[in-house]
Amino acid sequence: MRLRPWLAFLLVALLCATAGAQKVAPGAVGITGNDGGVLVQDSQGNAAVRYSVSHPVALGIEHGNLTISRERITFAASNGRGFDHARSDLAVAKEWTNMFGGSQLMAEFKFSDGTVWHFTNESAQIHGGGLFSPRVTNYMALVNAANNPEGAIAPLEAVADARANRLSAQQRSSEPDKDAMMDPAMALYLASAQASEDGVIGLWSGNSNNMNWVSAVVKNPNREHDGYDYIGVLVEPWPLYFKKGEAHMYLK
Repeated sequence: MRLRPWLAFLLVALLCATAGAQKVAPGAVGITGNDGGVLVQDSQGNAAVRYSVSHPVALGIEHGNLTISRERITFAASNGRGFDHARSDLAVAKEWTNMFGGSQLMAEFKFSDGTVWHFTNESAQIHGGGLFSPRVTNYMALVNAANNPEGAIAPLEAVADARANRLSAQQRSSEPDKDAMMDPAMALYLASAQASEDGVIGLWSGNSNNMNWVSAVVKNPNREHDGYDYIGVLVEPWPLYFKKGEAHMYLK
């Protein structure tokens, strides 16, 4: 899709703002990713991802929350135990294996002070335990988030920003309900039919955290009410976050 210079600049600015975001508004928390992580604020108001986890101890297990931001990793158990480390203190985050190299089905965190912690991901279960098979959680999501917090946090921030932008557009509209929906086939037709009239109209696709999405950019049928010239209608939406045929971008 060819973009006019001013529109290309707008889209790049939006993407850069999302990538550089460090704070998350209180109203944006609560968005859950496919790995079970929930977008939250840390104690400094920075964006973080929180997982419900369990941690083995000598006489059983501890349940609690593992919170990972771009700067810190914290664990707060229900019994008051836990830790609060800077990410720079993290020495190793990997799958926990036994002396023979077999998986223990947990994430292993080692810190520079010599402490070692093991966690399951109670937020995301891959399959339950059976007679001859153990229960497995998505413990590798904890490893990935610890090693690459940007990859875990940024997609949730992008969803929060998109929802906030949509809400802001709705509030500016003279219509009380601006929850735009359009048949995806019609959106594709309009994108194709209008391409000869204006080079901005077309398909826009991308990938965010291994999630593909496709949006048809079409002329906004409610332009007279909300003032936006174009809308992006999702033909292939992000899983869990948007519906097929839902408008997620409003462009001038």
